[in-house]
Amino acid sequence: MPIRLLKRDMGRNHRATWELVIVQKDEFPPLLPAGLHRMTEDELKVLVVDAFPLSTKRPLLWQRFLNLMDEARQLKLEFEVWIDGSFLTQKIEPSDVDFVLDFDVDAINNPAPSQVPFLRELANQAFKPQKLHSFIMFHAPTAHGQHAEGERLHDQWVKDFGFSYVAREPKGIAVLEVIP
Repeated sequence: MPIRLLKRDMGRNHRATWELVIVQKDEFPPLLPAGLHRMTEDELKVLVVDAFPLSTKRPLLWQRFLNLMDEARQLKLEFEVWIDGSFLTQKIEPSDVDFVLDFDVDAINNPAPSQVPFLRELANQAFKPQKLHSFIMFHAPTAHGQHAEGERLHDQWVKDFGFSYVAREPKGIAVLEVIP
């Protein structure tokens, strides 16, 4: 059972007190075997929405996710998106969609002015109220000065998304290519 430290409160002396909280999290079997699984939006929809006719949350989460991807396309952003979380498990009513967007390093370092607000919103998880938990990583050519950092980020996301939360068992990651 995972244990998480939570900041409790800052008293008059401005010292934080901490409390141990035990988080009980039910795990559900993954929809994909271990590894990265490239697929189309239609293939992913069949896997995460159509296969769950009793779900009321999955179609809504899917539409919100698609709306966000459409907004990125309209801004001429190109990236891969790795999808994870309860949305990629057999849980009938997942609570959210967790995903990380993988941009070319130049798209992150030199975005068009029209792209900046959207990228900031993604980085700051502005879509969390819509139950869309977004993160950003990047990739860079081998000779690029930020190549090693991009590789480190990819390795970390494979570790985070590629294993179940509690049992740490291998599971799959859905990968979509988003092109304007």
